Amino acid sequence: IGQFFNSVTPFASGGQPAQLYLLTRRGIDIGLASSVLLIKFIIYQAMIVATFIFFLIVGFPLLGHTTFEIKYLILIGFVINLGVIVGLVIVAKSERVAAGIVHVLLKPILLFVKKERREGIRENADSKIASFHEESVRFSGNTRLIWECVFYTTVQLLFYLSIPYFVLL
Repeated sequence: IGQFFNSVTPFASGGQPAQLYLLTRRGIDIGLASSVLLIKFIIYQAMIVATFIFFLIVGFPLLGHTTFEIKYLILIGFVINLGVIVGLVIVAKSERVAAGIVHVLLKPILLFVKKERREGIRENADSKIASFHEESVRFSGNTRLIWECVFYTTVQLLFYLSIPYFVLL
């Protein structure tokens, strides 16, 4: 479902929300579901960066004949992906940071909600953030599961990235 909605939405932005919706419809707590999706996304981004490092080492010298600006764009893309990973790890590890982000995002939404319901929404959000943080900590402590995710994500990327390679050939 994630790949499908990434393919049919602008900027590939619909995959994770669709997965989150499906998981919550199947009775999984939104805190647990969002934690799993965030950890999976962190692993995915980390494997993209690892793959990127490999290709930088192997292929960057081959770019010597290309324009100077392309090299900078490649390095800027690498730095952006690395920054995304660091930011996501901070959100996953720090309950305070995650709560701050959610509360900032809730402010404009709460303007359209009756005053009586606002506190209930904030408490519910705090409960889901606590659940999210508990699952993030529990998941990050399970190294076997993380390495399984790394393996399957690497295989996924290998297939995904080999398609343009073979089309190019």
